[in-house]
Amino acid sequence: MCLGCWDVDKQEEKLKNNIEVCTGEEMLVMSLEELKGKLVSEWMETKKTHFRVFKQAVPEIKSNTHSWQVSALNQQTKIHVNFI
Repeated sequence: MCLGCWDVDKQEEKLKNNIEVCTGEEMLVMSLEELKGKLVSEWMETKKTHFRVFKQAVPEIKSNTHSWQVSALNQQTKIHVNFI
């Protein structure tokens, strides 16, 4: 199972740097809550708040966008996800 191919930006970065990318056939499928946990962790490390995620990675998602407020370590922000 591929743990990173759900992230569109990371896949594009790999392609740009001529790093082999997976086909998506073994894409990690997760719930919206699991995705939120992953993106909050990334925000805490990188301060990135806008993400692009392959829609097939989160089957329960019906819309093309999702956002939510996050509060952690005395910081607040809104995380935005575009589903591709």
